[in-house]
Amino acid sequence: ARRAAGEGGFFNTIPEDRTTWGTNAILADKAERDVRTLIEEAALAGGAPGSNAQKIADYYNAYLDQAAIDARGLAPIQSVLAEIAALRTHEQVMRLIARPDIGISAPIDFYITLDEGNPDRYIVGITHGGLGLPEREYYRKTDGVFPEQRRQYTAAIAQILGLAGITDGEAKARRILAFETQIAEHHWPIADRRERERTYNIRSRAQLRALAPRFPWDARLEAAGLGDVQEVVVGELSAMAPLAALSLSTPVSTWRDYIAWHYIRGYANVLPKPIDDANFDFYGRTLNGQPQQRERWKRAIAS
Repeated sequence: ARRAAGEGGFFNTIPEDRTTWGTNAILADKAERDVRTLIEEAALAGGAPGSNAQKIADYYNAYLDQAAIDARGLAPIQSVLAEIAALRTHEQVMRLIARPDIGISAPIDFYITLDEGNPDRYIVGITHGGLGLPEREYYRKTDGVFPEQRRQYTAAIAQILGLAGITDGEAKARRILAFETQIAEHHWPIADRRERERTYNIRSRAQLRALAPRFPWDARLEAAGLGDVQEVVVGELSAMAPLAALSLSTPVSTWRDYIAWHYIRGYANVLPKPIDDANFDFYGRTLNGQPQQRERWKRAIAS
């Protein structure tokens, strides 16, 4: 299954740290090695303080220093975990998840994109998100590999929360899966999302508020640094009101668990090795069939 047919019937084995292999992947691999040479030259030279060369060198060297990452443990994320634990209202939840430094997907996601109807400008896009599994059918299907993958996902959540020092991981994992399953029920099928005319819906701020009047749209935009935006493009229009209602009806205690999980997994690659390894074990090996984690320098280049 891991042998890709090549020209003339020859076979080329897929590298253990990849899930696919072919011309494009070979070119990408060469480019990755060329970039490594450039970055390591910059790292040796150091660069002037504040220069791009210095920033690139610092970033690359810090990413490679697994010993330092392990030594710091959970200290780099403790302040955010404390903020998550202190959440008490839904508006506080929406403000936190909108912050760029949190970096998680949410049931209603905001992002910056080119305006398809006016490609001379950028615009705020709004879409549905918030799933830890690839897409909605992973939560809905009752046949094939899907039930077992949901079980393994729940186990991975519990394991990683435990490694991050969060108690009662199994119960929290079940609540997170239940919440994500509710989110998935409001996601559009993939085929519907490919219909461009259906996913391009320009709305003013007033029209956006009207989609779900109780949802804190303004707070979300302000927290993301987008308070002055007057026009947005909404993707899956019919999903917005039910996802807004679900967001507001879900207890803040469930939101705290959900945000903590997605925040930790989002930064797993720069957290202590047991967390990084557990995250790869599920997302790399179980979901994608990738036998081996990529070498750290390759991941540093990609990052």
